[in-house]
Amino acid sequence: LRIARLFFSSTLSLIIVATSIFFVFETSGPLKQALQESGIYGAPISDAVTEQETTADIPTTNPGIQQALEVAMPPAFLQNATEQVIDGTYDWIHGVTKEPTFSVDLTPARQRFANALASYVQQRLDTLPTCTQVMYAPTTIDALLALTCMPYGTTSTEIAIAVRNQALTSSVFPANNMLDSSTLKDPQGRALANRLSFVPVLHKYFIVALFVLPLIALLSALATIYLSTSKRSGLKRVAWLLIVSGAMSVILAAAGLWLIKTGISLFGPSAISTLQGKLYVEILFADMRIWWFILGGGYVVLGVVLLVTLKIHPVRPTLALGRDEDFTPQTQDPIIVQDILKPINNDQNKK
Repeated sequence: LRIARLFFSSTLSLIIVATSIFFVFETSGPLKQALQESGIYGAPISDAVTEQETTADIPTTNPGIQQALEVAMPPAFLQNATEQVIDGTYDWIHGVTKEPTFSVDLTPARQRFANALASYVQQRLDTLPTCTQVMYAPTTIDALLALTCMPYGTTSTEIAIAVRNQALTSSVFPANNMLDSSTLKDPQGRALANRLSFVPVLHKYFIVALFVLPLIALLSALATIYLSTSKRSGLKRVAWLLIVSGAMSVILAAAGLWLIKTGISLFGPSAISTLQGKLYVEILFADMRIWWFILGGGYVVLGVVLLVTLKIHPVRPTLALGRDEDFTPQTQDPIIVQDILKPINNDQNKK
C-alpha cells in the first residue's frame, strides 16, 4: 500500500512537469517568442564574439570593431539566423532529419563588417596628427587601431582599403561564410551535433513517457484503493493525495519565478546571466507554470469532488450472514434457558 501511494503521488508530479515541458518546448514557437520578447537580439553583439578573442586575428574587444560587428549583424539579421538554427535543430530532435539542418549565409554580414570597420579606421586616422618621425604604416588591424599619429607617406583612404581587405578574410566569420551544424562546436573543437546525438533518443522516450505516466498513475491509484482496508478508505487516500500534490504544484508555480531568478544569479552560466538571458528564461518558465497552475488546480478540484462525493453518500448498513455459532439465543431471563437445557444434560450424563 505504501509503495502504491508513493508511485501515485510521484507520477502525479511527473505528469505536471512532463506536460508543461511538452506544451512549451515541443514546438519552436514559444522559444522564438520568448527570445524575441526578451530583447536579446538587440543586445550588444560584443558579448557573443568576445569569446573568440583567443583565436580571432583582430581584437574583437576593441570598441570600433564591436561597433562594426553590430552594424554587420543587426537585430533583424540575428533573429532570422537564430530562428533558422532553431527550426533546423527541432527537425533533428523530432527525427525528421539525421542531423541539424540549417544554413545561414554570412556573406552580407562579412561585407557590412568590412565596410563599417574600414570607415571607422579612416575616421579615426583623419583625427590624428601627422607623425613627427618617419614610420611606415602597420600592416595588422590591431596595430592600426593602436596608432596615435598618422604615418608619413600614406593616406587614411589607403589604410582603410587595406583594413577592409583584411576584414574580408578575418577569422571572426567562418572561412566559407556559412553557419551550419558543423560550425557549432564545443571548446574542444567537436561538433555539438555529435556530442548531443542522444537528444533525439531522449525525445522519443519523453513522448512515450507522456502515455506511460498516466497509466502508472491509474494503476497505482487502483492499487491504493484495493489494498486499503476498504474501498472507501482507499478512495479517501487517493483524494487526499490528489489535493496535496495539486497544492504543492500551485505553491511551486507561485514561488517558482523567485527560485528561477535566484538560481540564475547563483549558478546560471554567463549565457543567461545577462538581462536578456534572464528575461527569456523567465518568459519560458512563466509559460510552464501556467500548466502547473492548471494541472495542480485540477488535482485539487478532483480530490475535493471525490471527498464531497464520499461525504454525500455515507456507508449504508448491510445485513451480514454469519456462521451458525455466531448466533446466540436472545432472552431476557437466562435462567429459563438453563431450565430447558437441564433435562438434556441429565440424560447425557446418564448415558
